[in-house]
Amino acid sequence: MPESSNKGGRKPRVTDEDLLDVFRSTSDPVLSTAEVADAVPIKRRGTLNRLQALEEDGELESKQIGGRNTVWWFVGGERITPDERAREEDAEKAREVRDRRREDTAEAPESNRADTALEDALAGLDTTADRRDAVRACVEHLREQGTAQKSGFVDVVYPEHPAGFGSSGGWWNKIGKEYLGAVAEDVDVIAPPAGEGSHTWRYTGEA
Repeated sequence: MPESSNKGGRKPRVTDEDLLDVFRSTSDPVLSTAEVADAVPIKRRGTLNRLQALEEDGELESKQIGGRNTVWWFVGGERITPDERAREEDAEKAREVRDRRREDTAEAPESNRADTALEDALAGLDTTADRRDAVRACVEHLREQGTAQKSGFVDVVYPEHPAGFGSSGGWWNKIGKEYLGAVAEDVDVIAPPAGEGSHTWRYTGEA
C-alpha cells in the first residue's frame, strides 16, 4: 500500500500508517470518525476523507449507524501495536545486516570470520537496538581487557550504555548474564565464568 492516499500536494502530517495504528492500538472492535479524529491532528472532515480512502484501499470497513454517524474497523490482518511493529522492523533490519555481513565475509580471513560470528550472535538477540549496543560494548570491553568481571562491565560499560535500566543490578542481570551469556554460547572467543566461585569472563582470541 502506498505511504499515503494523498494525491499530490503538500505531504500530510499524518500518514495512512498513523491512521491504521489508531485501530491497531485499541481493543475496541470499532471506532467512530470522531474517535479517530481525536487521536490524530486532523479535523473531523479531513479524517473522514482519509478513512474513506483507506476503505477504498481495502484496509478498513465501515457502517453507518444512527443516521449520519459512521463506525470503522480494521481489516488489514492481525493487529499489532506500534511498539510491536517497531521491534519487528528492528529485528528485520538486524537480520538484513547479518545476511549482508555473511555475504561480504564468505571468503574473509579467519579473524574477520570471528568478528562476523560475534556480530551474527549480537544481531540474533531478540531485544532492542540499544540493548544490543550495550552487549556489543561489553564484548568490546572484554576484547580490550582480555578478562573482566561484573564490576568492570558495570563501571565501564553501564554508564555509557544504560539501555533504559535504572540500576546497574538489573542491567547486569539482563545485559550481562542473559544476553552476553547467550552470545558466549554462540561463539568460541568469549568464555563465561567457569567453575564454582568463578566470576571472570575471558576473551580467548580469534580462533
